[in-house]
Amino acid sequence: MVNLHSIKRFLNTPKAKSAIIGGAMMVLPHVRLLKPLLGGQLGATVNLVGMGLTIFSGIQLLFNMAHSHAADLVDKKNAGELNNLIKTQQKWTPIAISELSESNLEKINLEKPILSDDTQEKVNAELDKIGNWNNPLGMNGISQTYQSVLLYGPTGSGKSSVARQMIANFDKKAKQGRRTHYHIKIEPTMLSSEYGNAKLGKLLDDIKSKINTQGEDKVAFSILMDECDGALKKGNETANQYNTMIDAFTKEVKAPMLQILTTNHMNAIDPRTIRLGRCDTKIEIPNPDRQTKQEIIRQTIDSITYNGRTIGQVFQSITTPVKAAFKVLGNQAIRDRLDKAQEAMSTIASQSLEPVFDRLANLTVRCRPYNVATGKRRVTETSLNRLLDDETISGSTTAEIAQHFLKSLTVKARQKDNQDPFRQIVNDVGSGNTDEFIRAYDLKSVISEAIEQALTQKSLEEKK
Repeated sequence: MVNLHSIKRFLNTPKAKSAIIGGAMMVLPHVRLLKPLLGGQLGATVNLVGMGLTIFSGIQLLFNMAHSHAADLVDKKNAGELNNLIKTQQKWTPIAISELSESNLEKINLEKPILSDDTQEKVNAELDKIGNWNNPLGMNGISQTYQSVLLYGPTGSGKSSVARQMIANFDKKAKQGRRTHYHIKIEPTMLSSEYGNAKLGKLLDDIKSKINTQGEDKVAFSILMDECDGALKKGNETANQYNTMIDAFTKEVKAPMLQILTTNHMNAIDPRTIRLGRCDTKIEIPNPDRQTKQEIIRQTIDSITYNGRTIGQVFQSITTPVKAAFKVLGNQAIRDRLDKAQEAMSTIASQSLEPVFDRLANLTVRCRPYNVATGKRRVTETSLNRLLDDETISGSTTAEIAQHFLKSLTVKARQKDNQDPFRQIVNDVGSGNTDEFIRAYDLKSVISEAIEQALTQKSLEEKK
């Protein structure tokens, strides 16, 4: 097939001009007007030279056309392979490496988990270790630039929140060391498909590319895999590939690396994934005890907002300029009093409602929670106090009880004062008659609904 593009490209070359000249030289001796001049030996010579130029240029034209056709075939092959690669990658999204935004860090700092004293002590000890990568070798000769933590415990105990706190602390240490912190969040579903191993391979290449571009002393990496048992199961090929990638980190990569894994089912994880060297620290995050659950309820109640801000935030906006003025004046005593007042105002909601909650906690209520295992509802008589003592009730479920209570309380208060429901609640609860307040807001039914939802949530968590 004639390649017009190749011919046109050839006509613009010196060889094409030679062919044209050669063709003209072959024709000239046969032109009637030029025969007297180009007759005899001269005409034969001109004809011969023209023929030579024409043949040589023709051969070059054929060669160029063949070469161009071959190049087009190569281009088509490359284009086909590229299209196949694009089509393959469209089936899965590569694992992203990104910097944590300031807004995400702010959210992390606002969601500090509420843990029991023993658990918080263990977490604090690990937080102190994070980012201490100046010592080249640690326990058993393992590089201190690589740190790995497994957080395990029941659903809703606060593992994910603890993990994010650790990552925020790692981010702080990285910035102090003038390093760019790259965060990698791996969902188990990302690795459960046929492309899981390819994703891990590309992730390792991407990390090495960052290091080669910026230098090991300028970068730091954190990896978070929530519910890791979904991908790193015993005997799973993805687990083997992930272990290989982690080994590459510890042996080849000397940039700081923090890996955090969370799971509800520690026994389901491939033991090789969490052995010493790949995962050195394991912290249990159990369900909160009674005292911690009560603190969760108090903090949830204090999160009630007025025009988008909590009462503590409103009072802080008022006192901050006053404190600044007294700082200029050098009066520390006034500033200390304002700090105490601000602290008291930040807990005014829970303090106001504490007598109400204490009374409600002792009430035995009837509810019909849904049991996921049986697919049925069963009439249950219980109380909030029993739930607070129940070790199987998670922190997230406890928070949901308080949130349901607040939502119902606000809805009923809006019926009286739509513009300022919180003021209405404070006025009504401040009347001093707790039983009347409970009756007026129908809080026995509210707490019954909250417990019903909590027990249903517990059933869902147990199913997982």
